[in-house]
Amino acid sequence: MVLEKAAISPVWKIPTIFVALLSQQLLAGGPWTQPKGQGYAQVSFTFIPEYRSLFSRNLESISLNREVSDRTLLGYLEYGLTSRFTLIGEIPMKFVSTGEQVYPGSDFENAVLESGSLSGPGNLSAALKYGLVQKNFLLTGQVKIDAPTATSDAKTGLRTGVDAWGVAPSLILGGSRGQLYAFIESGVRFRSKDYSQEFILRGEAGAALLKRFWIIAVLDVRQALNDGTHDNENSEQTGLYPDNQEYVAFGLKLIVEISPRFGVNFSSFGASSGNLVAKSPANTVGVYLRW
Repeated sequence: MVLEKAAISPVWKIPTIFVALLSQQLLAGGPWTQPKGQGYAQVSFTFIPEYRSLFSRNLESISLNREVSDRTLLGYLEYGLTSRFTLIGEIPMKFVSTGEQVYPGSDFENAVLESGSLSGPGNLSAALKYGLVQKNFLLTGQVKIDAPTATSDAKTGLRTGVDAWGVAPSLILGGSRGQLYAFIESGVRFRSKDYSQEFILRGEAGAALLKRFWIIAVLDVRQALNDGTHDNENSEQTGLYPDNQEYVAFGLKLIVEISPRFGVNFSSFGASSGNLVAKSPANTVGVYLRW
């Protein structure tokens, strides 16, 4: 996130000072690239409280037969290949299950699935980010590839990820002023195996309340661009990675810098609308290290 000193020109001094501040206080991501030879690593745990209802496109709830539990342990890494190129990797481990109790009056009461649990890798991913513009504002291009490394069980409707390759090119635009910053990312995700292609939109706006404390508002949107025809293998009964899943989600993140290289972060996201997505917030706690 810090521009190399050799690349700093007088017209970059003010934004570069703030970028340096961001590099000490904020987690990686957005339009910022890592300096050459430097990096950022994070381990986080996300838990979604047990749910038995999903959003649908007609704004009504989809009621499930069983409660669904969804937990994720995620390893995230960024490494600066050059002052403009950053390599990104994600390794998720998923732990999902459905409860023993069958609730009456669900939308699937004539097709009750077995209860069970499933654990394993989600979709391993790698991305390459390139700093296109590094002046008074930052513009970055990124290409992310998701691998079909997830597992599934049709008898329970449980999945740990999407059963397809994914390629997502995007542009990220960001800037800062005083103790404030914001960025927005927009792109398209293309998937194999007859999954719907997706429009993706993400945005953040953050402010420094104290020297080592940041509060950040987040927007996350995913919209199916066409109705895919992939066989969901009963995952529409769990809301775990079905085809044509959509959402508009809002969230809040908090970051506390314990030292210049180490810190913790907390976040909570919840969908306000969507399709085949849980009516339950995703809560995350993470620890990060930069070098």
